[in-house]
Amino acid sequence: MITVLDKPVYRCASLRIRYSTSLLISTALLLLTACRSERTHDATNHSNAAKIDRLAKDGDVQVIALGSCNRASESQDYWSTIAQQDPDLWIWLGDIIYGDSENPEVLKRKYDRQLSSSQYQDFIADVPIIGIWDDHDYGVNNGGKEFKIKVESRDLLFDFLDVADRHRAEEGAYQSYTFGRKPSLKVILLDARYFRDVVRYRDRKTVPSKRGTILGKEQWSWLDKELSKSNADIHLIASGIQFLPEEHPYEKWANFPKEREKLLDMIAKHDVSHPILLSGDRHLAEISRVLHRGKTIVELTSSGLTHSYTSYKHEPNAHRMGPVMSDKNFGVIRTDPQDGIISLEIWGIDGELYHKIQMPLE
Repeated sequence: MITVLDKPVYRCASLRIRYSTSLLISTALLLLTACRSERTHDATNHSNAAKIDRLAKDGDVQVIALGSCNRASESQDYWSTIAQQDPDLWIWLGDIIYGDSENPEVLKRKYDRQLSSSQYQDFIADVPIIGIWDDHDYGVNNGGKEFKIKVESRDLLFDFLDVADRHRAEEGAYQSYTFGRKPSLKVILLDARYFRDVVRYRDRKTVPSKRGTILGKEQWSWLDKELSKSNADIHLIASGIQFLPEEHPYEKWANFPKEREKLLDMIAKHDVSHPILLSGDRHLAEISRVLHRGKTIVELTSSGLTHSYTSYKHEPNAHRMGPVMSDKNFGVIRTDPQDGIISLEIWGIDGELYHKIQMPLE
């Protein structure tokens, strides 16, 4: 049973204890580091890569915050509001920056501007982060495998996220992480850009592709192995674009209907425990659900950290549960092993809880 709670309002006043560490580096190590031509992403204890490794090894992840569509030039004050949820992990769902350039220096400059935000720095000092891109941080609106600087763009994304070296061996930006024990959580970040075939348009609307791919052969093979070997209690599967909605004319997995069906079939085939899909892109927030071959699959879309779909009036989505939020927002997933509940929540950046559903954690 899934319980839908329409527009509850409460505020979280919990505070995260901040800490700081210092690292003494010898003169010899400084000289050695200066001479290196490549950055090492696993070395220092205070790096994000190290935090993720510690969280995977020793920590339980019971509060996950997530969001997308962020302009570094806009106010970053919302990070303190997200921090009030006391998240164990933050997941970027794409459009981290609006790079929109074939010049890697432009993309780097915009990532650097985001990293220079004191509010963002305060947040990531406490909260480990992972994430995947969408089109604007990839570098081209609605872009796919044809993008000329996708290799350089992937490296810039991973540098910004401080992704560990072991995730950099393969092409593309897809990654997976496993956290916690009570309950255990697997996060799969799918790359819907690097390998995606060209999208066709007619009268400014997307034309469904009968043969095209989103993930590409290698990523599909990797995903099948990740799901087949997983014993996690909860599975979060993310991509920049929406998985379940089929009716709107914008980017979505349904523009490649065989790919969408293949993903849902794969989740059902492996009897994936508590599959929750995550997406951004749309500048709005909503929760969708399908029943596919006996498996309930839910999607949380959270999009619009610095700007949102303010002109929204109505949009069909036969799979939608509850209302659409077109104000600036972020999402929260909360697990309560004692009560056996998973909560999916949509929050406004003003700290108001807009929509919430609860599912049993069996």
